[in-house]
Amino acid sequence: AFYLDDVKSASPGNLQMEGNGKREAEIWLNQSQDVIIQGSSVKGNSGPFVKATGDKTEKIRIIHNMLENVAKIYSSEDNNEQAEIKEYGNK
Repeated sequence: AFYLDDVKSASPGNLQMEGNGKREAEIWLNQSQDVIIQGSSVKGNSGPFVKATGDKTEKIRIIHNMLENVAKIYSSEDNNEQAEIKEYGNK
């Protein structure tokens, strides 16, 4: 799993992950802003690709990732309506 905490800007890309269906998420963002995740893939079964937590988490973009065996693209906890998570171009 890949974890970002209290990050102001990041663009992790081309991550190759091996899903095992036991992790809460492949990528976990906590209190993070302006994050673009692109060009990554998950082999094997997985829960959510991205888990977003924290009331300061916002402006998350999930773009052009290969996520064929992922249960869902993202989950957002804390009922954070400001998280502003957008995803497009994922397969």
